[in-house]
Amino acid sequence: MRRPVVAIPILLLCLAGTLRAQCPDGTPPPCAHPVRTVAPPPNSVAVLYFDNLSRDTSDAYLADGLTEDIIARLGEVQRLQVKSRYVSRHLRTLPSSDPSALGRQVGVSYLVTGSLRHSGDRVKVVAELVRAATGNRVWGTTLERSAADVLAVEADIAQAVASGITGRLLPSERARLARQPTRSPAAYDLYLRAHFLVDQSGEQNLREAIELYHRAIRLDTTYALAYAGISSAWNWLQDNWLSPREALPPAREAAARAIALDSLLPEAHAAYGSDLASEFDFADAERELRRALELGPNSEDVGIALASLAIAIPARLEEGLAAVDRILAANPYSVFASFMREGLLYYLRRYDDAIAQHRRTATLDSTFFYLDAFDGAAWREKGQLDSALAAYRRTQRYVGERPLWGLGVTLARMGRPAEAHAVLDSMVVYARRRYLPPSTMAFVHLALGERDSAFADFERAYDLRDSYLWSLDVQPFLDPVRSDPRFVVLRRRVFGR
Repeated sequence: MRRPVVAIPILLLCLAGTLRAQCPDGTPPPCAHPVRTVAPPPNSVAVLYFDNLSRDTSDAYLADGLTEDIIARLGEVQRLQVKSRYVSRHLRTLPSSDPSALGRQVGVSYLVTGSLRHSGDRVKVVAELVRAATGNRVWGTTLERSAADVLAVEADIAQAVASGITGRLLPSERARLARQPTRSPAAYDLYLRAHFLVDQSGEQNLREAIELYHRAIRLDTTYALAYAGISSAWNWLQDNWLSPREALPPAREAAARAIALDSLLPEAHAAYGSDLASEFDFADAERELRRALELGPNSEDVGIALASLAIAIPARLEEGLAAVDRILAANPYSVFASFMREGLLYYLRRYDDAIAQHRRTATLDSTFFYLDAFDGAAWREKGQLDSALAAYRRTQRYVGERPLWGLGVTLARMGRPAEAHAVLDSMVVYARRRYLPPSTMAFVHLALGERDSAFADFERAYDLRDSYLWSLDVQPFLDPVRSDPRFVVLRRRVFGR
């Protein structure tokens, strides 16, 4: 991804003239009193990615893994408000290293900074807890240990940071922070390498990550976090490169094993919840995801996963939107949350709001894979088909050869059936080589008025647990077929109601 750019909220753009014209008390400038800003919560902290000072740049996985493990450990302390790793990634892109400026950017009272140097079988870790407003050091340490002791180093740093912010730790908090996911340093190293590859995404990286997780488990058969990693990697593969029907069995087996080994592991419940949602078991999926959020209350990933379930329950779309808004309040730089907000606004049929939110998403990452998907759909449902077509043409530049079903639906709506059929033909060709959700072909057939072909595709989609079926009850362009008996049966099979 390119470096995110912070956008001025649309509302502020609309009100810019008013804000310049008067002071907060209603008087004209110059203002008698400065605008008071809201102080960040006193228990809030962001962990900056540790600098990799090793000669070998391939050791970046070790520095990144140490950072993310500290974030995860702190995130399990209920009394702390810990910014997600996505916020830390945003801070990594900023040129400034001034603590007060960084603290203001993300609204925290404390920052954790540090570095790691790996040489031979030794690691040297420097860590500091600083007060963001002043830059004053609250706590700091330099630890030089065997590379096999990285887990203990992470636990020591997390405990010191937590106690530096909250004061004396509760026994339960200290126990949580000191937990060791594995007793095998070699297994942990393999886990960190796999986690680094998952973050890079891509089919090959994900498949390599799964193999590394399995190697870690061969060294420690009780390594619950590695099992959760396997499930998560399979979940990333499905829909993008594999059908859910192919990816779900190993994903669900690994997640269930992770929970059996450690029922208090947030990542295990999060992975299992995602697996259940992919099986259309939405009620149990929500239960697992809420349990994951209870165990790891600062998890942005779980929050977004929970919000996505609202797509399957129309009456809860507003609730999902509120949940995404809370995520964006904590992390305004989350491209995933911003994109999810676009989708929920679209499904709520608030098309102008979805288009406005799209502008926000585009400023966060102008190369986001599905950047124009909801933008194009919103323009289409507004009836402004030329704008919709332009949006999908832009998207095509980012997705390469993968055909866009939204483009086919739009062309059909424009009365250009030959071009819509050309998109459909390209989808059929693509599906012979790579997985393509069958429901996307059904959508184009429906737009062309070819209902029999559409419902044949829907049948295959159900058999494969195609996740696009989540949107059956909220997708606006499906309104004309809702009374079709075949549609009634399909949605009952998906939702069980």
